[in-house]
Amino acid sequence: MSFQQTYLGDSPVSTIKISKTGNYYACLDCDGDLYLFSTVPVTGGGQARPLWVKSVPGARLLDVYSNEGMPPLVYVLISSGDALLLIQKDGSIACEYELPDEDVRAVISYDGSWIAAVDSEGDVCMFNKNVLTPAWSYSSGLTGASLSISLRGKRVAVVGESIDDGVGKLMVFSGRTGELLLCREWVGDAGEVSISADGNSVYYCKGEDDFSVIEISGEEAQE
Repeated sequence: MSFQQTYLGDSPVSTIKISKTGNYYACLDCDGDLYLFSTVPVTGGGQARPLWVKSVPGARLLDVYSNEGMPPLVYVLISSGDALLLIQKDGSIACEYELPDEDVRAVISYDGSWIAAVDSEGDVCMFNKNVLTPAWSYSSGLTGASLSISLRGKRVAVVGESIDDGVGKLMVFSGRTGELLLCREWVGDAGEVSISADGNSVYYCKGEDDFSVIEISGEEAQE
């Protein structure tokens, strides 16, 4: 086995995320230090050197975005306290989005224009990257929720377990309006969810062994 890049840090890595283009990746270590790397080494001999390092104690690394422009646009998304922070390639903070809850999952759309988030109470929020207040929010009532967003924020898919009765649920929303387009329920655990770039296919797990796909056309869904 060979490695293209090596970086010897001072603390074990707790989380690593790579951008969808594969050009950049970020690492968060157990001491709360956040690193951004390019997949093209900036030193010889395969020795990686971070573009920047930031101390973010208690933060969680959520997502990394990059495009293939010149110069490339790069964002690192983290949660810190009750806020989402969008950090740029130079290490500066592009935006800070205030949230009602500290335990948040969030993802950046494939084009980098939208951010979808869900907290521990099941509140789903959609942000335009350049606007600090949500474009919309929806109380899904789901706990342990995972979410996925399509290419240009057309649709957002969320999977979790109902806080009230524990049933598994899939919810798909219009990314622009927050309208609930479909809802599926089942008895059992809820796993991960992924939505296609065009927003027309949703892949989700019901527990550990049951995998399903829904094709969406307009507001009609076929499983």
